[in-house]
Amino acid sequence: MAYHIHKNPGAYMIVAETKGCIMGYILCFFGPTGYARIYSLVVDKLFRGKGLAQEMIEYACEEVRKRKAHTLGLEVRISNKAAISLYEKMGFKKKKIISPYYDDGTDAAKMQRVFIDRKTGRPVD
Repeated sequence: MAYHIHKNPGAYMIVAETKGCIMGYILCFFGPTGYARIYSLVVDKLFRGKGLAQEMIEYACEEVRKRKAHTLGLEVRISNKAAISLYEKMGFKKKKIISPYYDDGTDAAKMQRVFIDRKTGRPVD
């Protein structure tokens, strides 16, 4: 993670912690074309099911708005139904299946949430 943060000027990371214990993090990259990407989102097993992932995604979405990026994308393992459900609840839509995507040969769903309509230049939400 340190490599990505130091080598990518568009990196944005949120670390959630309590009493010195890291609960989770989200790492996003903002590109020069207005496209942002969630590179990694992790919530420790002890803190899952408490809304932490949603909260970190909301912070990332606010950063997308501040930076006036038009789209936030991500890839998620197609077997991760809980994550896909959360992303859909938060306005992300499946765009395509990437096969294979992960090192173990499993597929990923490419998902996106649009914030600015590229044709009209107007905010979507």
